[in-house]
Amino acid sequence: MKVISKLWGLFLLVMVVASVNAQEQGLSWTAIHLKEQVEQSNHKAILVAAETGDLTLLPYLEQLSSKFESRSNLNHAAYYAHVALAKLGDEEATKQILEEIASESSRVQSNAIRKLSLVGGKVAFRKFYQLLDDTKPREDTDCLKMYAELNARHSEDQRMAYCHVVYFSKSVEALYFLRSMVKEPPTRRFSGSKKEIDLWKEWIEKKGYLVD
Repeated sequence: MKVISKLWGLFLLVMVVASVNAQEQGLSWTAIHLKEQVEQSNHKAILVAAETGDLTLLPYLEQLSSKFESRSNLNHAAYYAHVALAKLGDEEATKQILEEIASESSRVQSNAIRKLSLVGGKVAFRKFYQLLDDTKPREDTDCLKMYAELNARHSEDQRMAYCHVVYFSKSVEALYFLRSMVKEPPTRRFSGSKKEIDLWKEWIEKKGYLVD
C-alpha cells in the first residue's frame, strides 16, 4: 500500500509540474503534448490532434502557423498547423488557404490546393468545383521571378528556357486530390480529361456541396 501511495503521490506531482509548465507557456496539457510531438518532427500528430476537435489547441496552432513562408511549405510543421486550424473551424485560416490558392506563386498555389484537400468539408469541395474549370498549365513563377531579378538583360525566351518546369493545371491537381477526399469517388480513373472533370462536377452538385 505504501508503494502504491508513493506512486500516486509521484503521479500527482508530475501532473502538477505539467500543469505549471503549461500555464507558463499559455498552453493546455494537450497542446504541450502536441508541442513535444512536433519537436520530434511528428507532423502527422498535428492532423490527428485536429480530429479530436480540441479547441484548447488553437493558441499553439496559431503560434506555430503565424509565419507565411513556413505555413506555405509542406515540409514544415506550420503547414499542418494551418490545416489543423481550418479543420477546427478557424475562419481566418480557411480564408488564408483560399488566398494562397490565388497566390502569384505556382508553388504556393499547389501546396495550398493540397492543404485544402486535407481540410476537407464543404468549403474544399466548393473551391475544387471552381478549380476544375482552370485547365491551363502553370509556369514556375518563383523561378521566373528570381531569374528575371538576377538576369535582367536576358530576354523572356531565355528566362523561359531556364525555368523549364511547368506545374500541372489547378484542374488536374484538384482531380488528383479529390479522389483522396471521398470513400466512393465517381471514378477512380485519373486522366485529367474533360469527361473526368464533368463526372466530378456532377458528383459535387448532387452531393449538395454548392448549396448554402
